[in-house]
Amino acid sequence: MMWRVLLADDEAVIVKGLRRLIDWEALDIEVVGEAIDGEQALALMERSRPDLVVSDIRMPRLSGLDVMARFPRDGYAPKFIFVSGYGEFEYARQALAGGAVDYLLKPVSAGALEKAVRKALGLMEHSSADALFRQSFGQVQEFFAQLTANREFAGSELYDKFMAMAGAKQAPVFRGLCLGLCQEDERRLSGLPYERQLLQRFMAFNTAREWLERAGHACFLRKDEGHCWFMGIFEPGEPAEEIVSGALAETLRRTGCRLRAGLGGERAAMEELSDTYEDALRAFELYYFDQREILCWGDRDRPVQATNQSFDEAVRQVFRSIMAKSDTVLNDVDRVLDQVADLHWGNRTAAYNRTMLFTGDVCQQLYDNRLLKGSFTQRQDELQRRLEGCDTFARLREQLREYYRELLPHIYQNARGRSTEETARVLRYMEEHYDQEISLKVLAELACVSAHYFSAWFKAETGQNYKAYLTRVRMERAMELVMNSDLRTYEIAERVGYNNVRRFVDAFRAAYGMSPLDYRKLHRR
Repeated sequence: MMWRVLLADDEAVIVKGLRRLIDWEALDIEVVGEAIDGEQALALMERSRPDLVVSDIRMPRLSGLDVMARFPRDGYAPKFIFVSGYGEFEYARQALAGGAVDYLLKPVSAGALEKAVRKALGLMEHSSADALFRQSFGQVQEFFAQLTANREFAGSELYDKFMAMAGAKQAPVFRGLCLGLCQEDERRLSGLPYERQLLQRFMAFNTAREWLERAGHACFLRKDEGHCWFMGIFEPGEPAEEIVSGALAETLRRTGCRLRAGLGGERAAMEELSDTYEDALRAFELYYFDQREILCWGDRDRPVQATNQSFDEAVRQVFRSIMAKSDTVLNDVDRVLDQVADLHWGNRTAAYNRTMLFTGDVCQQLYDNRLLKGSFTQRQDELQRRLEGCDTFARLREQLREYYRELLPHIYQNARGRSTEETARVLRYMEEHYDQEISLKVLAELACVSAHYFSAWFKAETGQNYKAYLTRVRMERAMELVMNSDLRTYEIAERVGYNNVRRFVDAFRAAYGMSPLDYRKLHRR
């Protein structure tokens, strides 16, 4: 099958460069259009219906994000990869949150683009396979024919076989079934020659198929290099999970390969075969979050407690903990990942993308506050390589904890390298300007941190709240005026930076246990 791609950028030379950067034809992709603004890209998409769009973010008339927001429409849902010179993280957040496959910064390398395109191809191939079952009851024979095109037997034979197995059951119910090797065996086979890998998978899938079909519990549909699909056929009340478990045990005994399974939801009507077929693959992919041998798509139906707001607050807490040099940083990272898992349970791509958004957001703030050195992009690329290799969310969590465990000493070392001079500058400014209204923004600029995180920085550097420190300075100066002058209370308040006498008296009483007037009377006498 030949896929179609559209290239879009407001600079024609970049469009030509993207066309030459990788060998599209070798990836079975045809370049069907080139656009230099958003409206032209949209018009070309309407005409040529590309499967993939590689586009700049900022373009005249319509942005790349605007174009993506028009789809899916009328059953047409192309994939998007954005290539942009705009490194602000908000663009990446919008692109990935909107469903983009990837976001690459210019100048993009051939390897990075090809990797993103291959990721998109994998998603498109799954969508294409799922679409085979989006047929009405009257088209059951047709989708069986499509499913088996260029495979080992004709679609009509598969249809007849399926109908015969279903007819042998009393009021049959159907459950999609997707099998694949467990990840330990996948890693083990990866060390073998390619032909041996194919043979091992073939033996494992065929053993499971023979066991299930001989027992009359499943009709084989199709297989590829990594998966084998069936339509499970059961009588009401039959323990589908136990039956599938028996097939997996027999496969392990005979071939030494351990399989895992995804089971779709139970359906009683043939027009719902597509639903349970699609559910089976989704359940199979739940293994990323839950490492049980057999996973059912119904297990995904659980209440979601996390929200985008709670996620954002958890991210802010990680940065606050880092700024305060707290020993809870790794626990705070865990809480962010708990939020990610809750928000995107069952969607590996979304969970990975949100994790990268989190790390990029925190990393950008650390750079803004001069707590990290070197290239932001390089640091994020290195982390991306580490996390992409994680085959479970638990492994991703371990890698991220290790990443921050390695990163924190560098952050604190950079903080120590600059904190003495900047802390002294902030304290000196407060001691020299205590009689004025002191702006938090000015203090943050003196400390070279953002105003939002100045309080955490000051507490980490001095061990106390900056407002408490400023109040102490003002009270010490007020005490000198109380004891060594005849100024009235309101005059002293003004001299030490208070424009409200009551607030000044309350602060003085909190510091010294009595009002300025009483203190003067007592101690002078």
